[in-house]
Formats: sequence, structure tokens, C-alpha cells
Amino acid sequence: MMSGEAPVHFSSTLGGMIGTFTYAFLVILGSTLVGLVVALVMVRIRVADHPGALPVTVFLVLFAIGMIGLLVGTYAYAPHGFTVTHDSIVVERPISPVSIPYSQIESVRRAGDDVKGAKRVFGVGGLFGSYGRYYSKGLGSFRMYATDDRNAVVVRGNTTYVLTPDRPDEFVELVGKYLGPRS
Repeated sequence: MMSGEAPVHFSSTLGGMIGTFTYAFLVILGSTLVGLVVALVMVRIRVADHPGALPVTVFLVLFAIGMIGLLVGTYAYAPHGFTVTHDSIVVERPISPVSIPYSQIESVRRAGDDVKGAKRVFGVGGLFGSYGRYYSKGLGSFRMYATDDRNAVVVRGNTTYVLTPDRPDEFVELVGKYLGPRS
């Protein structure tokens, strides 16, 4: 592929993390709904008749707003896919997509056991995927944008990345063509 060819999109599925996703999502959604229902019930029983109920109602409404904000925020920064263009890999996400220029990449390969046991340093693990800064003995410090750990790909360069495109072998081959002999 040369610079005039169209970018190739790779989806990011929740495949290997669906159990974690479902549990975390249900906990947050359930907490939010319970908080809203209790707040509405307290408003309905006339908070004005019970002045001591006002702080609890305000807390529950703020709690529900916070939980909704948490859901929206984690969704907005989660990886939704990857695009291989003529000059970079783009991690697609609704807010602040991440571009990894080929000039900053030394190699790309399927991940092996070096990703197993990775520890989250700063990021999200489970809700809409795993993304942020991580550490493992095999890779050292790296940034992860993952939704299905079975499809993990390691991109090494100035920064190390772990990505999970839906077609990892095709992704590695395509990026490898752009990198040339250095991969």
C-alpha cells in the first residue's frame, strides 16, 4: 500500500472482556438507577415536610449524576477501533483519538505471554475495555488500548503500545508493510 491508498479500519470488539464489562456496567447502571429512584421517592414524599431529608436527596441526585458521568467518560475514552493510514496507526475513540506515527514505531507483532499479568498503573480496566498506562515484566511500561485480550498486538517504538484489533494478523502484516525492513 502506498500513500494514496485508502485507510484500513479494524474494529475493536469486547470479545474477551465481555464478562468483566457486563459486571462493571451492571453495577454502575444499577447504582445509578437505585440512586435516582430513591431521590425521586424522597422528592415525592415532600422533602419540604421533612427538612432532614434534603441533604440525603441532594446526595443521591449528585451520586446518580456522578455515575452517569462515569459511564459517559469511560465510554468516550475507550478504544472503538483502529485505523491504519499511510503515515500512522490511529486509535479511534470519541474523545481525543490517539495517533501513532510510523516514524515513532520500530516493530509490530502479535503479543505473547509478555502481556500476561500486566498491572494497571493509571487507566481503566474492564468498563468498555482496558486502556491507559500499564506495566508488565515482559514489556515494561506501555500504553494499552484493548477490548479483546485474545487479539493483542504489541507496537514498539518511542512508546510501547498494546492494541487489540479484530483481525490482528492482518493488522500486523499491513503495518509491517508500512514499516518496511525495520519491523
